[in-house]
Amino acid sequence: MKKFTDIIKESCKNTEFVDCKKKVVTGRTYQRANKIKNECGKTRKVDNPYEIWTSGDWEWRVLKKYQSPEKEKTNPYARWFCAVKSPFTYDGYDYGDVYVKDIVRNAVMVKGKADLSKVMREEVDSLNIF
Repeated sequence: MKKFTDIIKESCKNTEFVDCKKKVVTGRTYQRANKIKNECGKTRKVDNPYEIWTSGDWEWRVLKKYQSPEKEKTNPYARWFCAVKSPFTYDGYDYGDVYVKDIVRNAVMVKGKADLSKVMREEVDSLNIF
């Protein structure tokens, strides 16, 4: 079974790795670790979201992810910028930030990688961070 971070990397196409680089800051040298570029970091239109999650009459369209998959996995307050349609929005969308844990625990992915929702739910439950 694939890990959460592996599937997140696949869901955001063209994920690139940045090589270690040394920088000198005021006479001190430090090394930056391998970093995953957040390919879901650019805001998209409602018609072309990165992912769509649904639960009953509710629909979350993920328009932007703020963190890379590695950081998102360890951060219990990770959030996505979403357009949310519900019975209270009268067939319109409300825009705003939503905690990843709220979407993953309560909804099912309908657009994006098919395995992602099941694996995310299992790993989130096993980590007990939410």
